[in-house]
Amino acid sequence: MPLLRRQPFHRIKPPPDLSPDEEVFHCKLTNEIFRDYEDFFERIILCNSLVWSCAITGRASLTYQEAIESEEKALKNLATFPSYLQRPILFLASLTHRSRLNELNDDIFVYTKDRYFIDEMVEVMLGNERKTCKVLRVVPPAAAVPEVNGCIIIDSDEEEASSKSKPVALKADQYKYVVQERGKSNITITVPAKHVSRKKGVYTRDKSKLYLKQYCETVQGIWKVKESAIRKKGLKDCSFSDFFAGPPPTFGFSESKRKSAGRREEDESINSADVSGLLSSKSPKKKKEDKKKEKTDKVQPKSEELEMPRLTNEEKAAIKEQFKQQKMA
Repeated sequence: MPLLRRQPFHRIKPPPDLSPDEEVFHCKLTNEIFRDYEDFFERIILCNSLVWSCAITGRASLTYQEAIESEEKALKNLATFPSYLQRPILFLASLTHRSRLNELNDDIFVYTKDRYFIDEMVEVMLGNERKTCKVLRVVPPAAAVPEVNGCIIIDSDEEEASSKSKPVALKADQYKYVVQERGKSNITITVPAKHVSRKKGVYTRDKSKLYLKQYCETVQGIWKVKESAIRKKGLKDCSFSDFFAGPPPTFGFSESKRKSAGRREEDESINSADVSGLLSSKSPKKKKEDKKKEKTDKVQPKSEELEMPRLTNEEKAAIKEQFKQQKMA
């Protein structure tokens, strides 16, 4: 059912007291019945407005009819998604750590488009003919070479002399596949990766994204495989060797949007605090002026204490006469 302004849309139920011979207005798009023409007209306008979105793909700014067609097409693509790719794709998704669905899909698609999983039906070039075969086993390149973090170690002559090793990533075209032609259960053939391919349109970037969207959800800002999908597909006890050979891939890492938003707010608060501190702090020139003022304030009381009061001439004469009498005595 299409979403109305990204919210679930619920059809209006027919009136319970509707009589068989009553004249009503029928909206063919939503299959609703209205007694009032104004309500019917508003529903027609709403259905033709660009406020609908596809509940499966997430496409927005659609009319009701366009959203219905988008959902039908998406359901058809999901129905044709190969069963032998479903479990490997979800297992690879469980190894990722991405905050955006597009990044998750890019990781899975780039890794999968040139690699073929165990039990997958593929097209193999045998002689001059292309045959449909089943992958029985995946043979990694240089199986005896040690592995480090998803890489194989290949030593050159110079590196052997210096006892150093150089890590080289495992490329898709370095693998070989043990396949079995359909209808010939007794014959197995080992072929290089360049002779193996998928049928056109079986696995595309859009199909991969659509499938991942149905079985993944965001947990604390990171896309994870749904627990219900893990139980349904039996992925809990699976390992990478159940689907492919060699070391498992190491995908890129994306920081959670929630964490980055929290850090951004923290940085903004720190920056605002720094700015307020700078604004409240005084310039060197201002500090010098304040110091001078403090000195003058400290000196001022002393000068006031030392300053003698002004006397009149009569008072001065009386004081002199008093000093003379003290000396004579």
